[in-house]
Amino acid sequence: MRACAWLMVPVDLGKLRSNIDYVRRTVLRLREISRTDRADFLHDDVLQAASIRYLQTAWAVHLYDEIDPGEIHEILTSHLDDFERFLSAVTDRYFHGGS
Repeated sequence: MRACAWLMVPVDLGKLRSNIDYVRRTVLRLREISRTDRADFLHDDVLQAASIRYLQTAWAVHLYDEIDPGEIHEILTSHLDDFERFLSAVTDRYFHGGS
């Protein structure tokens, strides 16, 4: 366990590592979907639903079901690196001694 300085609560590093690994696997799946042509994506309800679900579980946000499929495709093709930057910051802070 490592304490989170600004919250002063212990962080279960094993659980954190597991969650980071899960989100990274989810981002890999989202990257696969992002290779789908926009027109094909917009006509594929299954890919849209999968993308929404993956985004919800990766980001723990449930607002994605209120975004239109074109915006979901934009997130997939232009903003998945945001997940990696966030995961890298968390990894650096808790596993590499960053602050």
